Amino acid sequence: MKKFSKRKNTYIAALCISIILFLILTHLPEIAGVQKSVGAYFNTVTIGCIIAYLMNPLGKFYERKLFGKLKHGRWALSVFFAFLTFIAVIVVLLLILIPQVVNSVKSFLDQLPVYQAQIQSLFQNLGITEFIHIPESGDEVLSRFMDWLKGYQSDIISFWIGVAKMLVNVAIASVLSIYLLISKTQ
Repeated sequence: MKKFSKRKNTYIAALCISIILFLILTHLPEIAGVQKSVGAYFNTVTIGCIIAYLMNPLGKFYERKLFGKLKHGRWALSVFFAFLTFIAVIVVLLLILIPQVVNSVKSFLDQLPVYQAQIQSLFQNLGITEFIHIPESGDEVLSRFMDWLKGYQSDIISFWIGVAKMLVNVAIASVLSIYLLISKTQ
């Protein structure tokens, strides 16, 4: 009789899981909408937990190697130095990356007349110059680009607002991760 009841429970559990899965799949857009709105509130907490998870090994390393002989406050100092190291690595990466991007853009702008001449000669060789207008000077290209850019002002503003929101979320998440790491010992 016990074997029959185990089998019965297994079938009931499988039936319940199947019904729940069916309901989830048939109402997926509604569930995704709820998840998106609720998930926006938990992004900062999730980022904070991830930062704390990534900083924990570095904090343990500093606790063992640098502050092992201290009696009080060694974990707090370890967390502080782990975050200093993390920020220093980010700053160094940005110091390496930003000049490379600037050089690439500068090189592209310096070579723009050469690219323009190559495109003009290609279109002349193909015989399609009367169908396509190619700007004659870099000033005309720049003025067209600025006109094009004016059409996307609202998109650019909302992009930078999004970047600012992300930076605020990362700052809050960093404070949360510091709290999580320091409260770990208590």
